[in-house]
Amino acid sequence: MDATNLDLHVSLDLETMGTRPYSAIVAIGACKFIPTTGEIVDRFQANVDLSSVLKAGLRMDGETVVWWLNTAPQTARDALAEAPRLELIEALYGFAEWFGPASLPTWGNGATFDNVLLECAYSTAGLDAPWKFFHSRDLRTLKQLLPVDHPWPKPDAAQAHIAVHDAVAQAQCVIEAYKALRVAA
Repeated sequence: MDATNLDLHVSLDLETMGTRPYSAIVAIGACKFIPTTGEIVDRFQANVDLSSVLKAGLRMDGETVVWWLNTAPQTARDALAEAPRLELIEALYGFAEWFGPASLPTWGNGATFDNVLLECAYSTAGLDAPWKFFHSRDLRTLKQLLPVDHPWPKPDAAQAHIAVHDAVAQAQCVIEAYKALRVAA
């Protein structure tokens, strides 16, 4: 099926060393998907060199670093250590190239997290994020529209906190919400 840009959405997930705007990003994961058909069209993953992120002025938060060291799954820590780790500017240009020239609805998991932190990284680098502000979407808010006991798709625990896998899992939740809301309408 050929999708027009109007059909495509992007699910974005970051792995970071902080939880506030201008936090250090160590991985960018995303997928393009069509919420009305459930098709995952394409995926993006880039590990980001932490020293380049810090040189750019993004910041680490001690609690988050301790979480990565003590609580994060080993598979997620191993994924962050995989090469290549791109300089921040390379990762941002790579993501923008993968994203394409058209602004698309871009889903993050929280109104103030993934999209905002990546926009801050673009701003720090003197670049614009590849989506327009009015295309920013929030999965947590969407999930609130359905009953608390709604059976949301769950990511494979072995892939938790690996950015591209989390992005796909988030896309599957958006797809599920679209189905549920169409049935309820």
